[in-house]
Amino acid sequence: MNATLERQIISPRYEFDSLNPYQPSVSKTQQNFIDKIKLNIDNNSYTLQHSACPCEANDSEDVIVSEIDRYGIPLTSVVCNRCGTVRFDPYLDEESLADFYTNMYRKMYAMDVDDSEDYGDYIASQSSYSEKLLQFISDSLTPASRLCEVGCGGGGSVKFMQERGYDAIGCDYDVAALQAGRRFGVKHLYYGDLSALPAEQKDAKFDLIYLHHVFEHLDQPLKFLQDIRQYLTPNGKIVLIVPDISRIDQFGHLPALGNLLMYLHIAHKYNFSVDGLYRIANRAGFSVENMEFGSSSKSSSPWSSSPEIWMQISPNMTQESTTNLELSSRSSKMLKYLQRTEALFSLGLCRGQIAYKLSALASPNKIVSKLRRMMS
Repeated sequence: MNATLERQIISPRYEFDSLNPYQPSVSKTQQNFIDKIKLNIDNNSYTLQHSACPCEANDSEDVIVSEIDRYGIPLTSVVCNRCGTVRFDPYLDEESLADFYTNMYRKMYAMDVDDSEDYGDYIASQSSYSEKLLQFISDSLTPASRLCEVGCGGGGSVKFMQERGYDAIGCDYDVAALQAGRRFGVKHLYYGDLSALPAEQKDAKFDLIYLHHVFEHLDQPLKFLQDIRQYLTPNGKIVLIVPDISRIDQFGHLPALGNLLMYLHIAHKYNFSVDGLYRIANRAGFSVENMEFGSSSKSSSPWSSSPEIWMQISPNMTQESTTNLELSSRSSKMLKYLQRTEALFSLGLCRGQIAYKLSALASPNKIVSKLRRMMS
């Protein structure tokens, strides 16, 4: 299907070249898993199927911007012609995704779980976005509020909320991460999604359900929002925190400053635009109550400084708000931004790159460190 779409590849490095494939900077172990995924796609062990934008745009007008992900895996990225969201199309089907997340994901991303102190540090680091989350939702919570994190991983954020007196639980499909979290003393962690909660939690209603860098992984984000309404109290809120590719030129993890390719990776089916999030929320019957742009900050992870969209929604849609959100097409705006950013990135002239260089010049220690790396 993509063969009929307009092709505006961001730059030559986004093209798939079987004779001269893209070489990511990864460990030997990671490369082995990347090669397995490529082989699975090549021999059809992994099935790719058409992936429509959840904003319900006419995808025949989408624009192809990349033919590989950041690991060199041959996946096509397109910009939605209506909302400007970037997505993989085609993408792995349900069975292929299940195998990827079960057998490939953590090892390929160098996030394998063990009993080491490092994983304890990871759980502790999740408190950084928890602090920002409490600030973001301001006075929406009371001491009696019930909270649930969907895609909680090891449960560091759940633990943070519990220690502040909230009745908080978490759910995830990562068995190893959940087990590690329990070993580090995190209570009320459950396998699966909200529909799989045990009997004592089965009829639970939550005042806040939040997803930190999870929504972009979901195969069917619209259906997720439609299904999750039943788990909210009458005044319940949902907070979605996702990567923001519309500000990658400004700040973030140094290798990713202005570098769209770093954001195109197989586990993230979507890179949502603001317009795209609005449209999905509206289609699912939610209104947008609050939105912020920034980063999770403070965490020890280098990616924690990368740009994010924080959106708070609630199931209180009115006809008036639906009308107000009939936004104009953003595809051309997003495409032009990505093309301009790539051109500046190749010259080292993105705003964030310049700011980093000026910061380095202001710090003699950084200059000495860089010189040592160059001479070693």
